[in-house]
Amino acid sequence: MTTATKYKTYPKYKPSQTEWLDQVPENWDEKRLKFLISQKITDGPHETPAFILEGVPFLSVDGIQNDQLVFEGCRYISLENHAQYKLKCFPRKGDILLGKAASVGKVAIVDVDFEFNVWSPLALIRANKQVFPKYIYYSFKADTLQDQVLVFSTSNTQHNLSMDDIPELWLTFPNIDEQKKIVAFLDCETAKIDEMVAKKQKMIDLLKEKRQALITHAVTKGLDPKAKMKPSGIDWLGDIPEEWKIKKLKHIVKSKRGAIKTGPFGSDLTRDDYVFDEESSFAKIYTQQNIIENDLSLGDDYITEEKYLELIACTLEKDDVVLTTRGTLGRSMIFTAEAPMGIMHPCLLRVQLDERHCLKEFFQLLIQESHYFLEQLVYISNATTIEVLYGDTLKPMQIALPNIFDQKKILEYVAQKSKSIDEMMKKVEMQIEKLQEYRQALITNAVTGKIEI
Repeated sequence: MTTATKYKTYPKYKPSQTEWLDQVPENWDEKRLKFLISQKITDGPHETPAFILEGVPFLSVDGIQNDQLVFEGCRYISLENHAQYKLKCFPRKGDILLGKAASVGKVAIVDVDFEFNVWSPLALIRANKQVFPKYIYYSFKADTLQDQVLVFSTSNTQHNLSMDDIPELWLTFPNIDEQKKIVAFLDCETAKIDEMVAKKQKMIDLLKEKRQALITHAVTKGLDPKAKMKPSGIDWLGDIPEEWKIKKLKHIVKSKRGAIKTGPFGSDLTRDDYVFDEESSFAKIYTQQNIIENDLSLGDDYITEEKYLELIACTLEKDDVVLTTRGTLGRSMIFTAEAPMGIMHPCLLRVQLDERHCLKEFFQLLIQESHYFLEQLVYISNATTIEVLYGDTLKPMQIALPNIFDQKKILEYVAQKSKSIDEMMKKVEMQIEKLQEYRQALITNAVTGKIEI
């Protein structure tokens, strides 16, 4: 059911004086934001302050998450800097903070009593008595104002919203009592929708856990529940099927130099080596983005033939299993013959398997789809946090391997079971998408008078 059919409309409408709406309720008003504020719109300092471990919280646009201010993990500035910056911009409860650079259009209302300050990517809006502060917040969430923000921000050389443009944005609103009524309605209805979304997201998380548990069990215990088991000799792994073998990674790769290899080291490849003209571009540089996005076509970073010959040992070849080594560890992809010739970025690592011992698809399943990889890294390094992965870290990695025939059977089983779980997740994701679309439409229709609350 759409918002148009569920809620009644206002008795009478009049033509809108803006290009953003066709009509508005007869008793509503339309004004530019500059007529609805009690003080000039301000932003935080354009300089970079000295950050300290403890002090006054200092937020940038990344401090707005899911329409709320998030102080966990934020930056801090000194009392002296805060005293200086708050002469220009000093957020207080009820103010609206709007992202005007980077994530343009992000919005949150200040709902805390303690003092904090903001950086220049955030603009501070303080409502006057004509408009209820949270009504401005919801107005900025609506399609009409987001469209205005988009138009103004893309008209600049960089993707940002000018401080001169923000006051010129148009708002549509009823009297203050009706504004409060609309805000109360939206608070209630969006909370219900958010609760439904959270429950469905929990369902997706449980399905992901089920999928991972299924894969982990298949690659560590096999498919036969009646198989005889034996101790693996690895504490975290426990028993494995009796016919399986424990092998170190270095013993299942190809017998060649560099079968386990990271990308170029340090100064061997810098941004100065990159070329962007077609004539000089000889070999592509594959990055973590290619692996994380599972798309080898992404990116346009290349090197010359001369540089490629210097780094030829870092070439990616067909059937290489390529891993991310920093930040998001262990995401992987199998390099294909169709991909353009290229080398690894320093943040990547390749493994060239001897498929008489381990299929590349089985190895990828181990490292990316089960707990196996991270558990083994923790076991090898004797650490709980690993920030960077090196080739020497992987070489002693121990792997429980069935024979090639059973590896194929496990891959087929996992593909079949994963398909049904993935289909269920897709259905739930579509339900979440529809709920979010409904939420957005509800906000837009309420603050533009398309429905009467």
